[in-house]
Order: sequence, then structure tokens, then C-alpha cells
Amino acid sequence: MILTIKEEEEAKLTNMKNLFDADRESAKNKSAEDVDSIKHELTRRIEDNDQEFDTNFNRYVQETEDNAREYETLLTENAKSSKEINEAQKKINRLKEKNAYYTLKI
Repeated sequence: MILTIKEEEEAKLTNMKNLFDADRESAKNKSAEDVDSIKHELTRRIEDNDQEFDTNFNRYVQETEDNAREYETLLTENAKSSKEINEAQKKINRLKEKNAYYTLKI
């Protein structure tokens, strides 16, 4: 009788160990699946961020090039306007000198 009880207890203990091992293996597999799922999600996010960065960088480069061209155009126009202003100032000064000369003559 004691031997039977002992065998029953050992059978229960073995059964509990097997259940524990099965639960542990299941939890380990679920964790591995969760890790894989998280890796895939992070990889997708990295790719999305990389694509967004490339898009923003290309737009920045394009806008910078446009601004540089516009700046060069403005510099050219500014140089042209400065030259015209200097020529007009010289003409005004000559006319003032002529006016002063003729005023003194009268």
C-alpha cells in the first residue's frame, strides 16, 4: 500500500514536471514569436523613417538649389542696378556742374 501511494505520488510529480516543462516551452516559444514580431515592426519603422528622411533630404536639397539660383539671380540684378545707379549719379553730378557753370555765366 505504501508502495502504491509512493508510485502515485511519483506519477503525479512526473506529470506536474511534464506540465511545467510544456508550459515553459510554450512560454519560450511565445516569447520568441513576440521578439520576432517586435523585430519585424522595428525593421518596418526603420525603413519608413529612412524613406521619410530620404524624401525630406531630397526636398531640402532641391529647395536649397532653388534658393541658391534665386540668390545668384538677385546678386546679378543687384550688380546691374548698382552700375545703373552709379552711372545715373555721375550724370546728375555732371548736370549739376553744368548748371553751376551756366548759372555763374549768367
